[in-house]
Amino acid sequence: MFKYASCDKMEVVDVPHGGVHTASTMSGFEFTPEPECLYVTVRALTADVPNLNHDMFPDEDLQETYKTFLGSGVFLNHKNKDVTRARGVIIGAKYHVEESDDRWVEILMKMDERNYPKLCEKIRSGELDTCSMGINIDYSICSRCGNVAITEHDFCNHVRNKGRGQYADVYEICKGGEFFEESYVWTPADETALTMLLFEGEDVKAAVHVGKNDDLFL
Repeated sequence: MFKYASCDKMEVVDVPHGGVHTASTMSGFEFTPEPECLYVTVRALTADVPNLNHDMFPDEDLQETYKTFLGSGVFLNHKNKDVTRARGVIIGAKYHVEESDDRWVEILMKMDERNYPKLCEKIRSGELDTCSMGINIDYSICSRCGNVAITEHDFCNHVRNKGRGQYADVYEICKGGEFFEESYVWTPADETALTMLLFEGEDVKAAVHVGKNDDLFL
């Protein structure tokens, strides 16, 4: 089954840190910067917390599946059927386990600024900072009755009505699978899926979220 986790303005400020960032290091990722590219790190999704689509991705699964982000394209609003519409590529992924109650996936994206300057400027300026991932899961489990569903036809009544009325607290426990994209979107299902750091030239900047802008763009 395919799952998606589909903006606040931000201002860009210097990142406080104890060491010195080299031209090829950001948030622990090692990479070789290329001209006309914007490098962005994103908190892609959080473990063990149901998102607004009432999907939950367990810690034990994300410890393995996060690696499948590598090489996936970056799109707009999950328009991912045509790979030529990709605005960038994911070149780094890691899983944060520093805190037992907050485990999450961070990805490094290389954005194509030469061909998509308008999008990159919106990311840089803070007009767009919210993201959403796409994953094809192996199966899901109903949080209420434990029903296992490989396809939507297998859903129990709880999952078919998750998030509504007497099923407001029901969610799917999403198991296994493979990430196949990341998209910039206006309204993410995972509200923690935000731009974290930007890299330009020799500077690393942090995103500070301050508002929202819903202007459409190409």
